[in-house]
Amino acid sequence: MLAVIRSLHHWLHLLRGTVLPVIIWTDHKNLTYWAEPHKVGPHAATWQVKLTQYNFELHHKSGESNKADLLSRCPDYDTGNPSNDHLIVLPLSRFANMSPDLLATFTPDPVKLTLADTKDPEPSLDQQVIDAQEEKFPELRNLQPVYSLTIDSQNCFCKDQALVVVGNDSLRRGVLHTFHDLHTAGHPRISNTLALLRPYYWWPHMKDFVTAYIKGCATCQANKINMHPTKPPLFPITPTSTSPFQMVAMDFITKLPSSNGYDTILTITDHDVSKACILIPCKETIDSVGVAALYTTHIFPHYGIPLKVISDCDPRLDSTFTTHLCRLLGIKQNISTAYHPQTDGQSERTNQSLETYL
Repeated sequence: MLAVIRSLHHWLHLLRGTVLPVIIWTDHKNLTYWAEPHKVGPHAATWQVKLTQYNFELHHKSGESNKADLLSRCPDYDTGNPSNDHLIVLPLSRFANMSPDLLATFTPDPVKLTLADTKDPEPSLDQQVIDAQEEKFPELRNLQPVYSLTIDSQNCFCKDQALVVVGNDSLRRGVLHTFHDLHTAGHPRISNTLALLRPYYWWPHMKDFVTAYIKGCATCQANKINMHPTKPPLFPITPTSTSPFQMVAMDFITKLPSSNGYDTILTITDHDVSKACILIPCKETIDSVGVAALYTTHIFPHYGIPLKVISDCDPRLDSTFTTHLCRLLGIKQNISTAYHPQTDGQSERTNQSLETYL
């Protein structure tokens, strides 16, 4: 695809906007990938816009006769070692503690082998049908021995009870159209589409094909809810001091049962150094002056004035009094925005542990 884009761009002055179609010769097996819907990146999406400027046709030319493809078809290139056709990578001697029943499935029965060698090699009716189908669809020659396909009453290949879909991808897209795009199907997700499809049809790598088809479905992309939305990056709060309780996170745990006249807990957590927390009982009716008094009594004598205070939008921590007090003492306030508890995540984690403990 990139070769097509670069070639058209190189001959831009001759090929863009022509009346007669420009013929492009290519062994376009790889280009058939772009004939199906896919979820592509923004760079590849611009190719479709560039191609609309040209009137061209893609003509197939086999690789053997394509003179431009000689470098990848050198006569001395080793296409494979025939001695590796029946190579055992893991012999049975490598498996330890194998049960006798499991070992019997790998070990051939010499009696059955003897009977098989002396059997008349005349092909059965099923074998004649298999040969006819393989001649019509060469793809089945590789599928039949690997997946143990069977022949049904209508001389069609089946895997278990599912009909094998062979041929080009347009036939497979037609099957998916029935189970996904119709109004009665309702554009199900990948797993539901596979569950509906597997009892009736099968082909190799069917899950990958269904996944690519649904990710490229315009209706699903436009109407389905994104269950994994992209999240904006979090910017960490960089520490400015290595002393404990110089950057603290404060929060309240309210609506607790009354105990000794208290129904609220003020949590003060060391954000950077020790992660230690100090829990102070108080009342829910406490104001900004009361919070300052509690901090002066329990924290200030041991650790001094902090450099930064992290909190949510609680009116007791974001009041005019608190703002002026922090400004006079040189304390920087870091107030989280609405519905964004990640800023005060350290105190939220402390509250979670405390509530679990209670």
